[in-house]
Amino acid sequence: MIAADAAVSFRPWPLPLTDDRRVIVGKVTGGAVVDGLVLATGEWLPGVAEAQQAAVAVADADDPLRPAMELCDFEAYHADPVTLRRLIHPRDHPDPVMLFRWVVIAGVALTRTAAFPEARLRNV
Repeated sequence: MIAADAAVSFRPWPLPLTDDRRVIVGKVTGGAVVDGLVLATGEWLPGVAEAQQAAVAVADADDPLRPAMELCDFEAYHADPVTLRRLIHPRDHPDPVMLFRWVVIAGVALTRTAAFPEARLRNV
């Protein structure tokens, strides 16, 4: 979990967008942190069959592919119970949770088991 006051930065644009088989299917062309959310923009690679398949899988209502940030550098610590209770309800995360103080995002991978369940990707 990224701490609310964490410093988030990105490697130089564009960043790779890979599917669940690690094939590059798109590129992330920009991003920012807005109201505690990491938001990014990008595009699918034209003429790449895997990119078309990934776009369909992202829109799957039953079992969508979700974005997972790939970090190339970070600093994290285990959250103490008091901090954790302020951030999330304990039953939402029964396992120990690491909070990231700062991260450098190097890319985005599409997966069915994202570390952050609220992560979403929208085709526009």
